[in-house]
Amino acid sequence: MDTKELKKWRADHGLTQKQLAELLGLKVLAVARYETGVRKIPSFLHLALKELERVLDQKLPRGKGGKTDGSKDQRKKAGPMVDIR
Repeated sequence: MDTKELKKWRADHGLTQKQLAELLGLKVLAVARYETGVRKIPSFLHLALKELERVLDQKLPRGKGGKTDGSKDQRKKAGPMVDIR
């Protein structure tokens, strides 16, 4: 996975860097550094994202940021779902 693929994955799932970091149990700075290429993306991150996608698909309806009715973003409350540390 490269920086463009990570950014696209995050955008396709309607997540901010902060939301993705929280769901993966990371700091926002780590996600930002992965996306800018400052820090090498771990080789196993694609596996964590695949699992996260599976979990999100089960818990939330498909759509940007998990929004279903204009209410607050439900993914913000989810907490770490996949811990890659």
